[in-house]
Parts: sequence; C-alpha cells; structure tokens
Amino acid sequence: MTARPAERVRAAVWTVVRASGWLLLAYVVGWLVAAATSTGRVGFVVGAAGLLAAVVVVPRLGDRWPLLGERLLRASLLLAGLAVLVAANRNTPVGLAPVRWMAVVLATAAMVVAMAAVVRERRGGSTAWRAWGLLVLAGLVLTGVAVDGFAGYRTEAVAVTNGDVRLRGTLLMPRGQPPFPLVAFVHGAGPEWGFMSRHLADRIAREGVAALMWDKRGTGASVGGSPRDDFAALASDVVAWVGHLQGRGDIDGDRIGLWGSSEGPWVAALAAQQLDGVAALVLISPGVGFGDTLAYQMGWEMRNAGYSDAQIDRALVLNRRVNDYYRSGHGRTVLLAELRAATDEEWYAAAVDFGLLPLPNDVTEPNDPQTIAHLQQWDFTLLTPLADHDGPVLAAVGLQDRTVPPRAGADAIETALAGAGNDHRVLRYPQAGHMIVVWLTGEPVGGPGIPPLWYPAGYVDETTGWLADKLQG
Repeated sequence: MTARPAERVRAAVWTVVRASGWLLLAYVVGWLVAAATSTGRVGFVVGAAGLLAAVVVVPRLGDRWPLLGERLLRASLLLAGLAVLVAANRNTPVGLAPVRWMAVVLATAAMVVAMAAVVRERRGGSTAWRAWGLLVLAGLVLTGVAVDGFAGYRTEAVAVTNGDVRLRGTLLMPRGQPPFPLVAFVHGAGPEWGFMSRHLADRIAREGVAALMWDKRGTGASVGGSPRDDFAALASDVVAWVGHLQGRGDIDGDRIGLWGSSEGPWVAALAAQQLDGVAALVLISPGVGFGDTLAYQMGWEMRNAGYSDAQIDRALVLNRRVNDYYRSGHGRTVLLAELRAATDEEWYAAAVDFGLLPLPNDVTEPNDPQTIAHLQQWDFTLLTPLADHDGPVLAAVGLQDRTVPPRAGADAIETALAGAGNDHRVLRYPQAGHMIVVWLTGEPVGGPGIPPLWYPAGYVDETTGWLADKLQG
C-alpha cells in the first residue's frame, strides 16, 4: 500500500529529528573526548565518529550477526562511557560541578528512554540494541559520578566576612598529614561562581594542595558588594580569605599560592602586596596595562561589528587624546573640536557604545572626581604590584586572545620578571585564546561562541604541576 503524503511527511520529519538527535549527542561526546584527552580536533572527530558508529553501524551488524553486534556495541559504548567520565573529572574547561550534574541528568534520562525502548521492542532489533547500549553508557556515567565522591580529598563549606560582604566558598582539603599548602582561585571579570574553578581545584587537591574556590562578591551565595567593584575591593576579599585560612592549623600559612585568570592576575597581584606567605603566583591570560587591555578588547569588538582597521585606529587615536587631556589638563578646546568633527563619522557611535570614547558633552574636567577615578583605573598596570613579589611566577597566554593583548603582555611580564630575578615561566599557546581555551570556530568576540572548546595539550598538567611543585618543594 502506498503511503499517504501526510504519512511520508511525518516519516521524513521524524527521520530528520532522530538523525539530528544522534548528531547532537555525537557532538557532545566528541567535545568531552577532546576535552578529556587534550587532543583538540582529532579527539573531537574520534569521539563523535565513535558514538555514531555505535548507534548507526553497530545496530545493523547486530541485526545480521547478533553476537558480534552485541559485543561491538558494548565495547564501543564502554569506551565512550569511560571517555565521558574522564572528561567530567579531569580536563574540561568548565566547572566540574555542572558537568557532573549534567551527566547525572542525561544519564538518568537515557536510562528511562532506553528501558522504554526495550519494553516496546522485546523481540530485539536495532532499537533494542541501541537501548541496551544506552543503559550501559548511563550506568557507567552514574557509577563514575558516585565513585568520584571518594576522591583523594574532602570538601568543606567555608565562609568569611569582609566588612559588609559575606563570602561563601568551598575548600578542597587533601587526605593526608596536615598542614597543607593552599591555592586560592581568583575570579575573572563580572559575576563568577566558585564551581567555575572546580576542574582546576580538583587537580590541585589531588596533588596534595588545599584549594579554595568561592562565589565572587554579589554572586551566588556571596552577598554584599558587586562583582564589578574595583580591583582594590576585590583584592580585599582575597586578603580576607587567605588571612582567615592562614589561622587554621591544617593550612601552612607560609605556602600560599594565588591563581588568577583574566581580571584575576590584577586582583591577585594586589592581594599579594598585602599578604605574608604568598609563595607563588599563577597568571592566566593576564593583561598588563588596564587601559591598553580595554582598548585592545574594544578594538576587537568594533572589528567584529564590521568596522575597518582604519576606523578603529582613528577611534584609538582619539581615545589617547582624551586621556592625555585628562592627565595634563591642556588642549580641551582642540580636543572637543576633534570629537565634534568625528561625531558625523559612522564609527563614532560604536566607539562610544563600546566605551572607547565619550560624547563631546561628556568630557569631564581633569580635576573632576569621575576623571580621577577613570585615570586611576585606566593607568593601572600589573607590573607595579608584581614588582613587590619576589617569589616564583607562572604566566600563560593564548596567542589567539581577543580580550587581552597576548604577545605584548607576555613579553612585558617576562622582561619584568627576568629583570627582577624572579623564578618565572611564561607559557605561550599558539592555538588558544582567552583563558587558554581552544575554540573549534575561533575565539568569539562580543558574544557566545560555538563549542566545542578544550584546553591545548599539556596546559593543565604544566600549570597545576608547576604550582604544586613550587608550594611543596
């Protein structure tokens, strides 16, 4: 009997939906395999192709040769399951806690779907093969999440008060004989939760070093203040945490490490100036001069919005003229004339929106409190507080970074540390962007990117291993 047009349409739609579902799952598994093994695109392709083979090729083999199909399916899904577990516990560049909860939810859903499919198709066939395979994979994920609870450390909820700010966090304490060195993970810009450092804290704690993560002020369980408060306020939170934990008998107060990412290196270096016992600093994707970093970032925002390099250069020149006026107090009339002449150009409104330029009527006087606050932040440089730290420093940059100028920053930091005689190491990763993350489609600018993303090979081992060695040596 010939199928009716409506039935053919429904069948075609269902085929597209089902194929899309398997492709999406293969995409996720490929990302996890790539993150777990730090193999980048190769790992992504291997992981995705392996899952597709398990759900498309193997069921057909199982229909023709049931015993062979069963063995191949179970073996392939076993490997896929192990890859998911490794990724969720080792090297994914996102917080471990969300990955684990996602794994639990997806595994539970897969078990329900799989059991329903088995009940519907008791006589076997590809659907049943696939269903049993999903059961195996789901069981592996749930078992791995449960087993991870017996990691080589214990988890402790901690809190500290800093003025009107109440901060809450998590301390990973190694099993063994205290006191232990301590690493505090310092946030990047904007709201950040403690779990966003869990993948790194997990690795550090397994090395025998206590690891502190906390919700940034005004974020999550931490109340008071704002995650966008100035560097001095954010550094005072780090000082409060470290000072509080240095008073414990199970923490070695003379072996403290600060790990800052993005905005974090500025904050960590300021905090180190005020603390005793900071034995090592890790600076991930550091900017050097705040103003230079912001101008670089906003330039990429404008470039991403379609403006030419000539237009961006014109905006940056005017930006420098505005700040020169704020510092010297000379040339206001000429500056305002230049700004008014530029307002008719198409790029000017974008430069204002991106924070590079003020409107002519918004140019303040040099002695205005708003101007003074602006210059204090704009002229801030990492090299000033870093000069007061005489211990080991590791810096890591991704040369594809679109948020901070990576090459100039790495060179400036390396020159300063070498001149000061610090024990130091500067790592440069050619394929990585900000936060040392590799994006399949290139680092996003001005919006979300398209995953998968992963760390370059060796990054986590090099950085966490270096820090553990310095604190335990």
